[in-house]
Amino acid sequence: MVNKKLVIGIIGIWCLILLGFIGYKQYTLQTGTEVLLKTVPVDPRDLFRGDYVVLRYGISRIHLDSLMMVADTFEKGAQFYLKLDTSGMYAEPIEISKEKFDKGLFMKGTVISSHDNMLNAKYGIETYFVRQGTGKIIERQITDLEVNVAIDKNGNALIKALYMANDTL
Repeated sequence: MVNKKLVIGIIGIWCLILLGFIGYKQYTLQTGTEVLLKTVPVDPRDLFRGDYVVLRYGISRIHLDSLMMVADTFEKGAQFYLKLDTSGMYAEPIEISKEKFDKGLFMKGTVISSHDNMLNAKYGIETYFVRQGTGKIIERQITDLEVNVAIDKNGNALIKALYMANDTL
């Protein structure tokens, strides 16, 4: 027979791990620097999980020639940091590095593919679940979609809100 205290202890540890993960994400949402990204949604529905959009950003496809680079090459699966300029309406990339930046706002990303000075990347903010029945509406409004993203001091990004023609979804 299993010791009751051991079972309760194991359950307690798993609850602490889960709460820590949720707390970390919530901390980023509350304290992270907010930026607005222009996006194009794709795939608005999943029969098992409900309505969601797969988002692709302007910063998902990076022309390395147009950025200051601190590294020569970026290989598939490599982690990188993209420094952002937030002086305009939308955040725009200005510099890319394999190392964290000491100052300024930056996002952490992963290389999907790289060829001909073009980098395809993901940032962990490519999927967003929406209210049931709104996925098809969002698909039709691809030119008017904006994403409000919170970025913490380590470059981790989380979606705070999705806007369609200045209306929160």
